[in-house]
Amino acid sequence: MAGAVLMLGYLLGFVPGAVMSVVGGLGLITFGRCITADAGGAARAATALTILAGALGVAALRWGTISLQQIVGAQSVLGPSITVGPNVAAGAAWGALVAGVAAVGVWAAAPPSGSPLARRPGHILEVAVVVLALSLVFAAPGAGGSLGSVGSAPLEWAITLSVTVLGTAAALLVARHAVGRTGWVVLGLTAVVILAAGGVVTTI
Repeated sequence: MAGAVLMLGYLLGFVPGAVMSVVGGLGLITFGRCITADAGGAARAATALTILAGALGVAALRWGTISLQQIVGAQSVLGPSITVGPNVAAGAAWGALVAGVAAVGVWAAAPPSGSPLARRPGHILEVAVVVLALSLVFAAPGAGGSLGSVGSAPLEWAITLSVTVLGTAAALLVARHAVGRTGWVVLGLTAVVILAAGGVVTTI
């Protein structure tokens, strides 16, 4: 949970942070999970971490900054990454968001203790925090360019919360099935999507 708390500090604007700061918090959670997971689960979690870092990197490339504050600020002026044209860039953002959520599902497939996912509310909270990170950099409209004020207006709160809740539900659904070989297949597909999205946004 320490990594999730660290991530929330950056995501909610309590502490100025960059995309790498979020990846660092996610890495801390992943490290703890890998210690107790079996070899296959640990390998998939570590691979998913790399893909999630790539997904967040697509947003950084899209807006030309690694600062979370500036990414949200850009969205507060121009709109969420998944809606801002050109269409190919918006499509790339959508692809990175969906692939990122799928990667979260694989990442979440092996709870730290190996117990059923439904019995670990703390683990589910960690999943929600990771999805929140994706929601903020791809779908949050922003409010005056401040992460801390994303939820200050009803519409902005509703959009961010809706994407986070739906994304968390989707990730947990993937987690129920993305184990073993299936998990590797999902990771392979998400990696291709993230690489393609990164290529698209760097050419615009």
